[in-house]
Amino acid sequence: MRQALMALIVAAVGLGWGVVGWAGEQKAEGLRVGTFEPRSVALAYNRSKLFQDSFGAKKAEHAKAKEAGDNDRVKQLEAEFRGQQENGHRQVFGTGPYDSLVEQLKPVLAEVAKSKDVSVIVPRVYYAKSGVQTVDVTAAILAQLKVDEKTQKIIDEMNDKIRTGEYKPEEYKGEVD
Repeated sequence: MRQALMALIVAAVGLGWGVVGWAGEQKAEGLRVGTFEPRSVALAYNRSKLFQDSFGAKKAEHAKAKEAGDNDRVKQLEAEFRGQQENGHRQVFGTGPYDSLVEQLKPVLAEVAKSKDVSVIVPRVYYAKSGVQTVDVTAAILAQLKVDEKTQKIIDEMNDKIRTGEYKPEEYKGEVD
């Protein structure tokens, strides 16, 4: 009796996994995944009004702490500023990490996902099943960030240098020319 029950459970679990696998394959058909060039987006974000507004609030907090003589808070904020600048340099001139941009860019990414009809936005897709369509949404993200001509020129020059091998982000060691 116990063996028959175990066989029934194993068969039911196997059938369940088979259905889940089949359903997953069906869902992959027509799935649209947005991809973006993270260095371009990091540069655009760091030069955007979105960033300036956020940074402006921190600068005001720094000035207020300085005026109040709160040296501990001043030092803490200055350390945050240095860390933020170092992180920004790694994101633009190196290979990230880019996770710190996620929270700030959520509204931008949501709007881009909607406008480009993508279900997911990721920096890169290393593998996709047949039927999954990748869509480069970099330009749409840059447009949402309202990239100006100067920033776009810097992005284009940086990407040209990367494409030609003149610049290798993976070799970035923390110095900026």
